[in-house]
Amino acid sequence: MKVRNLVAGVLTATVLFSFSSVFASSVDAYKRVKRDSGGIPKICHYYDDGRYQNYTFKCYNDMGIRGITFKLSPIGSHVSKTVNSSHRLFDSAKSSVDDLGSDLDSATNNLMGFAAAAAVEGGALFSKNVKLAIEAGLAIGIETYATSTDWLNAKESLRKAYGYIDNM
Repeated sequence: MKVRNLVAGVLTATVLFSFSSVFASSVDAYKRVKRDSGGIPKICHYYDDGRYQNYTFKCYNDMGIRGITFKLSPIGSHVSKTVNSSHRLFDSAKSSVDDLGSDLDSATNNLMGFAAAAAVEGGALFSKNVKLAIEAGLAIGIETYATSTDWLNAKESLRKAYGYIDNM
């Protein structure tokens, strides 16, 4: 029983860490672009023409987690528009796309905290340390709530961004 709990904790931490690294690597790679840009390339993003005048927006209307590697994937309809930065919906669309990136960054950070707490929980159960198990369990609950809240916020930001871009 002890070994099974430890193995379960380690496997959970490994899976969650790989899930969170997918988000982190996608966001970090995209931030290295020299243009004014934002969002998540596979899901919803924008970039300028190099002069901060014309911006191209590309966005799906939903996202999900697919496969055993937990890859972030686009779902549903796609919209693509190029507009001038003076367009009446430009600021709203750009802000919503930026919010999507921030929300997914927060979800990634909370997911890493969840993975760490799950690993500690496995170790606590293995060593029969009741106090540590309770504390790790509370941390797991907090990180689970924070991660799910950030994920729902990201989905709402994506919904708004898609709506603004579609109406440009």
